[in-house]
Amino acid sequence: MKAQKIVICGEVFSNNVGDAVIAETFSYLIKNSIPSVKVDFLDLSLRENLDKYILVEQEIPSIDTSKTSLKFFIWKLIVKIFSHRGATTLWWFFKWKPQRYRLYKHKLEGASVLIIGGGQLLADNNFDFPLKIYDVSQCAKKLGLPFYFYGCGVSYHWSRLATFLFSQALSNATSITVRDIESLNRLSKRIPGILTKLSASHDIATCCAEAYGIHRKENSQYIGLGVAEPDVLKRHSKELVQDFFTETKLLQFWIDIAHELINRKLQFKFFTNGSPNDQLFAETIVDSLVESRDRSDILLPRPTNGKALVKTISNFRGIVAFRLHACIVAYSLGIPVIGIKWDDKLESFFKESKQENYCFEASSITPAKLVDGIVDTISKGVDSDTLSSMKTTTIQAVKEQLALAIKRS
Repeated sequence: MKAQKIVICGEVFSNNVGDAVIAETFSYLIKNSIPSVKVDFLDLSLRENLDKYILVEQEIPSIDTSKTSLKFFIWKLIVKIFSHRGATTLWWFFKWKPQRYRLYKHKLEGASVLIIGGGQLLADNNFDFPLKIYDVSQCAKKLGLPFYFYGCGVSYHWSRLATFLFSQALSNATSITVRDIESLNRLSKRIPGILTKLSASHDIATCCAEAYGIHRKENSQYIGLGVAEPDVLKRHSKELVQDFFTETKLLQFWIDIAHELINRKLQFKFFTNGSPNDQLFAETIVDSLVESRDRSDILLPRPTNGKALVKTISNFRGIVAFRLHACIVAYSLGIPVIGIKWDDKLESFFKESKQENYCFEASSITPAKLVDGIVDTISKGVDSDTLSSMKTTTIQAVKEQLALAIKRS
């Protein structure tokens, strides 16, 4: 078979480096299946590396009542008539789309397959992903390039406009594989016409330990506490629990857990998945706990790439975390994990890995019960049969999808 070029499209260079873990693990699985294949990355937000953008786009105007120019008067009128989402769509098509299309086209030239995959990409996050995914899929369609969705999560709510744009992209895809049954059920209800090409598999990052060649540290004494900033938790959680995700309540949540661990003489360190805002909040927590000691005693440096995140988590005996891919990385390494639920995707993963008893509601779990949970799961360890089965299924699913993609390219 001649060498072919496969492009993986996602939030590859996000500063939440869990996204990099997904992309790099996916690349590893593809190359492991077809050694001669060339894998390129296309960052959906047009970054060429961490936080460096290929294209710096003109921002959408804000509705500032102090501005009186004709340009801002017209923009306010557009927003009033079309709503903010409608106005954003107009801005996209007239301001951003022409530039983005040229860059997407440049990245896709010479490719035989495009795979849009990994992470919670099928989400209506302030209308950002729907527009980007629609745009890149339209570019692939115009180039005659077959494209696939693989390993994506589906959020619980889409607006009408987001549903329309996602429907256009997904209807033109050759096949669609989502990362859990909940995502599959949501898509099948929202877009019934794609049922014949829709399936579910496990999250790609389940195989990240093999991708990076990293093993858990034996005899570690530290429990990892994985922090996420309040704003992101509140923004993506359901309305019923949003009131809990304030800085004050989350700060107290972590302080109480830290004190419980200290009282039981259990050593711990805070860590993040790399987001600067997560790290700033972790620093706030640590500053509330220690006065004379250095932060580095209980706060690890911010990981700036996927390998650094996997290496960080490999040094723990168990973890407690909000971020899904902190939990999945730990699980891949065979490290026991407690998940703090704020989004359905976390609950879905714990069901798949048969760990439902270790996924807790942040608003109702007490520090004592949470620490009881981490002690219990550390003593029991990760079920190796379930983990091995999930890894084998993931590898096989990627191979099958890849064979289909190459055959049709």
